[in-house]
Amino acid sequence: RDLPLNCIFTCHVMMDQDELKRMYYSPALTGKLRIQISGYMDIVGFMQVGKVPEGQKEAPRGISVHPAGKFTAKCRIASFSDSMIADPTMLKIWKILTNSATKAK
Repeated sequence: RDLPLNCIFTCHVMMDQDELKRMYYSPALTGKLRIQISGYMDIVGFMQVGKVPEGQKEAPRGISVHPAGKFTAKCRIASFSDSMIADPTMLKIWKILTNSATKAK
């Protein structure tokens, strides 16, 4: 977490089950790592792609960074209060991170 560099990890998704037998999505990693990995990250998101609206060529997409459904997600950046990053790009994610760092100072 406190390294002087930025890393982005991508992972497939898998269905998992909690102790109450409820189904949810988690990173497709082995063993306890799929639960522990989010503790090492500042942002854990779940990317979703919607249906293509009529008259448009591309489907809307977004990364949910707050747990609002049946998936693992979190955001340690206090200044980012949105629940989703709409149409995410690397530049947009970088701006969110750098804006939060300047607000924290």
